[in-house]
Amino acid sequence: MTAGTVVITGGILATVILLCIIAVLCYCRLQVSVCVCVCVCVYLLYTLVLFDHRFFSIILLSF
Repeated sequence: MTAGTVVITGGILATVILLCIIAVLCYCRLQVSVCVCVCVCVYLLYTLVLFDHRFFSIILLSF
């Protein structure tokens, strides 16, 4: 794994996380219940942490 691959992967990861945060914030502005918003945020963060490592490992191995 080269340094360039690590930088590109880090950039992709940062972009995906940023887009998820923006999507959640936009979704939450439309909701009346704060509880629903909090549940969605927690679920998305949990999913990112749980599946993120394996997903990006597959991308790195494909190069």
